[in-house]
Amino acid sequence: QWTIKHGSEAGPTVVSTHTKNLQDQLFFKDLPALQKIFPFRAALIKGRSNYICVPRWHEIMSDPARNLSPAECDKALPIFFWMLLTQTGDVSECLGFSVEKNRGLWDKLASERSDCAARKCQRQNDCFVKKIREEARKAHVVVANHALLFSDLIADNSILGEYTQLIVDEAHHVEKVAQNYLGISFSVWTIRSLATRLYERDRTETGILIQLRQKADKAKTKSGILAQIEETTQACVEFVLQGQNLFQALAPLAWRQAAGTDRKFRYRRAESLLVQVSGDSKSFMLALVRLKEQLEILFETMKNLDPTELEDADTLREQISFRVDELVTMEKQMRFIAAAADPDYVYWYELPMRENSTDVRFYAAPLNISEILHDKLLSKLRTCVFSSATLSVADNFDYFKSRSGVNEMESDRVQEFSVGSPFDYYRQSMILAPSYLPEPSSRDYNAVCGDLIRKILKLHSRGALILFTSYSMMQSCYDAVHAELSALGISVMMQGRDGTRSHLAERFRREKASVLFGTDSFWEGVDVQGDALEILIITKLPFEVPSEPLVAAKMERIEAMGGKGFFDYSVPEAVIKFRQGFGRLIRSRSDQGVAVILDNRVWTKSYGRYFLNALPIEVLKSENEEELLASIKRFFG
Repeated sequence: QWTIKHGSEAGPTVVSTHTKNLQDQLFFKDLPALQKIFPFRAALIKGRSNYICVPRWHEIMSDPARNLSPAECDKALPIFFWMLLTQTGDVSECLGFSVEKNRGLWDKLASERSDCAARKCQRQNDCFVKKIREEARKAHVVVANHALLFSDLIADNSILGEYTQLIVDEAHHVEKVAQNYLGISFSVWTIRSLATRLYERDRTETGILIQLRQKADKAKTKSGILAQIEETTQACVEFVLQGQNLFQALAPLAWRQAAGTDRKFRYRRAESLLVQVSGDSKSFMLALVRLKEQLEILFETMKNLDPTELEDADTLREQISFRVDELVTMEKQMRFIAAAADPDYVYWYELPMRENSTDVRFYAAPLNISEILHDKLLSKLRTCVFSSATLSVADNFDYFKSRSGVNEMESDRVQEFSVGSPFDYYRQSMILAPSYLPEPSSRDYNAVCGDLIRKILKLHSRGALILFTSYSMMQSCYDAVHAELSALGISVMMQGRDGTRSHLAERFRREKASVLFGTDSFWEGVDVQGDALEILIITKLPFEVPSEPLVAAKMERIEAMGGKGFFDYSVPEAVIKFRQGFGRLIRSRSDQGVAVILDNRVWTKSYGRYFLNALPIEVLKSENEEELLASIKRFFG
C-alpha cells in the first residue's frame, strides 16, 4: 500500500529471492493472491542472459547452416517453435532446451549489453529486455533474484533503476551470493567464451567477425575492411591458442602443488602458478593485447564508414566494442589473480574433475562483504527488510548483522523481531537423536548409519528424505539399503545418480513412500507436503569443510581480530543450514513426521546445545537402537 501511494517519487519496491524457481512462485502464485485484495502492478525481471536477443535470432536464422554448426541446428529446433509463441523471451519457458547443456549455443542467442547499447538497433520495439525493463519502471513491485540484485549493484542500478525499498527473502544467502558476484574467476572457458562470440570454426565458421565479413563482402568499398577482418580473425585464433598453451602449462603444476587436497588449493603470491609459468602468461597477454588492438582498429574503421555501406554496422560495431571492454577486464583480472597481493581477498584454484584435463579454474573473493553491502546497498535505501526462517542463531541476529552490513547502520534505524511458526510442532512432529552411535570421525560411522537407516526404512514404509554432508557417505549408505528396499518395492533415489534435482524432487512428491538421498542442495528449497515426506534423517551436522579456501580465510581473519573462528563462524553457519534441513519436514498444518539426527555431537560437544536449541521442540535422546525404533513406532501409531 505504501508503494502504491508513494511509488512515483520513491520508485518500486524490489523483492529479491534466492532462486529463479522461488522468484517464479512469488510472481505467478503469491502476488496474484495479494492483487485480489488490492490492485497493484508487478513485474518479474531476471538477468539479461535469461532472455533471447531478437536481432541475434533473426541474424542466425537468416542462414542457420552458415551461422550454426549441424549439432547446434538440431539443438536450436525447440527454440524455433518457442519463438513463435513466447511473449517474454525468457528461455526458462522453453522446456525442450537446456541452457546448462547448451551453453555455447545459448551464448550466441542470449541478450547482452552490447546488443542494446546500439540505440539504432532496428528491432528495439521487439526487444524482450527493453520491454521487461520498461514494465519494471512502471511497476509498484519488482520481483528479482539475488544474482540480479548484485549484478545491478555492480552495474550502478542500470538494470533495476532507482529504488529505495528492498525486501530480501531467503536473506541467509546474501553474503555468499554477494561474495560470488563481487569476486573474480579466470579459466580456459573464460577465454573460449569470449573468443567464440568473435570467431569459431567447427564444421563451419561462426561469430561476429564472420557476420561482419559476410556483410562486408556485399559492401561497395570492402578491400580495406576485409583485410582488417582477416587480421582480427587471426588474432582471435592466436588468442585462443595461447590461452590453451597457458592452461596446458598450468595443469600439471596445479596437480603437483595441490596433491593431497580436496581439489581446491588456496595460494598466496609466492605460490602463484600464473607467476611460475611467466613465459606462457606473457605470451597469452601479448595475444590478448594484439586482439584488443585489432578490434579497436576495426571499430574505428567501421565508425568512419557510411551507414549505407554496411548492413547492421552500428550493432556489430557495438558488439566489437563490448568485446574490447571484456578483454580489458580480463587483462586486469588475470593480473590481479596472478599477483594475489590484496590482503582483503582470498585466492584459490580448483583442479579439474579429470586428471588429463586442463580445466584449472582460478578464483579471488573479497573477505569483508559487510562493508561493501553497507556502502553500496544499505546506506542508499530508505527501507530494507531481510527475511528468512533461519536468520537468528542462539535467539539473536548478531551473526547475520555482522555478515550483512546491518551492524554498520545507526542503531535507531535497525529493528529486529522473530515471528512464531504457524505449525504445532509438538503435535505434528517428533525429533530423536541417538546418543549411542559412534563419533562421525569413526571408521565404523558410515556402516553403522547405513544399517540404522535400512532398519528405520524397512519398519516404516513412508516417504523419507535422508540428508548428507558428503557424496561419499551418501553413496555408502545408498549401497547399504538400495537392494533390500528395492526388493520390498520401495523406490530409492539418489542425487547425482537418478536425475536432476528438480526431476528427483518431483518424482519424490509423486511416488508415495519413496526414499530420497540428497546432499547440499536438498537441505533447503525443497517443498514436499503430506505423506510424501514423513521421515527426515540428518546424518551429520552440516559444518563447512574447514580446508575450503573461503572458510579457512574467514576463520583466520576472525582469529586475527581476537575472535574464535570455529565458534564465531563455523558453528553459526552450520546451525543456519541445520535449521534449513529440519525445515524440510513440516511444510503445512496437516503434515506430520519424525526427524532423526544421527550425529551424537549434539550430546557430546559443548557446541551441541546450539543445534538442539535451534529446533522448535525438545530433542529426545535415544540410549539404544530398541528405544529409538520404539519411539518412531509410537509416533506413527
